[in-house]
Amino acid sequence: MLDRTIERHAVIILGGGPGGLGIAALLAGWRPRLVPGFPSHGFPPPIAKLLHAHSPDLLSADFRPLVEAGMNPGDLFRALHHPGNSYGKGASGMAFRKTQPVDFVLVTNEEVGGLWNNVPRNQLTLSPGRWMEMAPHPVASFARDSGRAIVPEDLIRKNDLVPYYHSIPGKLGFADRVRSGVHISAISPGEKGRGFLLLGKRSGDGPELRFASDFLVFAPGPRSLLRRLNVPGESLPFVTHHYDDWSDFPGHRVAVIGGGRSADWAATELHDAGKLVTYVMRQEPELQERLINESLHLPYYARLRSIIDTGSAGLRRVFRAHVQEFTAGGGIKIDVLGQAEALGVDHAIVEIGGEPDYGLLKRFAPLSLQPKRDNYRFQLNQMRVHPETGESVDIANLFPAGYLVEGTGLSVIGFHGAAYPAAAAILRRSAAP
Repeated sequence: MLDRTIERHAVIILGGGPGGLGIAALLAGWRPRLVPGFPSHGFPPPIAKLLHAHSPDLLSADFRPLVEAGMNPGDLFRALHHPGNSYGKGASGMAFRKTQPVDFVLVTNEEVGGLWNNVPRNQLTLSPGRWMEMAPHPVASFARDSGRAIVPEDLIRKNDLVPYYHSIPGKLGFADRVRSGVHISAISPGEKGRGFLLLGKRSGDGPELRFASDFLVFAPGPRSLLRRLNVPGESLPFVTHHYDDWSDFPGHRVAVIGGGRSADWAATELHDAGKLVTYVMRQEPELQERLINESLHLPYYARLRSIIDTGSAGLRRVFRAHVQEFTAGGGIKIDVLGQAEALGVDHAIVEIGGEPDYGLLKRFAPLSLQPKRDNYRFQLNQMRVHPETGESVDIANLFPAGYLVEGTGLSVIGFHGAAYPAAAAILRRSAAP
């Protein structure tokens, strides 16, 4: 007898960030085709032949010959979206037509947009708007629809990017397939060991929710499990684990503990708001200096460079430092190369990032994870996949998305292309008798 307490679908997408949204758009029926007259002669002959053979529906292609020719399918779709490897400039080589959707739902514990819902209020991204877009709904179209003055080739701000992501389900016709405010606590194999069963609850309290599917797109994001220092006093009232805006922190003395881009932003904005900032980092000074100097095209890094070079008394950087304890009344005990130091502050902001919650998959086969590191402090363990389909090498019918896909870089432009082979595999298998 069918258990009607379980919401059943062919596909469940877990996560509403750009990774999950990219695959949702394709499963909602938006199929890419090659733009007539697109100059595919820029590709090697086997790839140009594949493109033209499948130009009406690029998702109908078998991507194995592509992989055998030495090209990742995700890279091909990135090149089509951003022709000439021009990183945001030029017309896309793809257009989209609407067809029948697959039976799917997207489950997310917040609104769609993922971690971008929670970055600092005024922060610029690292990228132009076109780098951050989902190809079926260009940022330029959103700007026209919403009357926003967005230049797609310029750096896009959070207060434009988040509304753009929020607009995608409605614009592309799958708003009724979004289950927001649902926190998934466990994922198990489905009946007879096939498929997936997800257990969760709506934010706050309420009855247990259950979802079942044949396919799972695993896209909880790179910070679904926030890191903690795990030191005494970390829960004291003056300690916070999220920075939004300088105005949230009355008083004068603020410690920023971290070392990533969000911490850089917080330290810079707080300094310019007149706070006395102590920036506590575990890293070597050379690492931050390299990041700053290679990021001077970003206005806030140019500003941070200026603050440091002018020797401002409002910013003190402490490197090779480890927090030992927080104490009542605003005390912080740190260790700097074996030397103890005590700080007194009004607020301590802990911005140390997070990691994917792979523990949700502990009831399945152990995962093969690949470390991803770069010079910009992007640190993540990514899931190994079959490149022609994007499917996990360890768990059948599970497709990681976004930053979680092996080889992905540090921007949406680096992972949006991976949505296409994954969606193609799901479409092909879900249509099979």
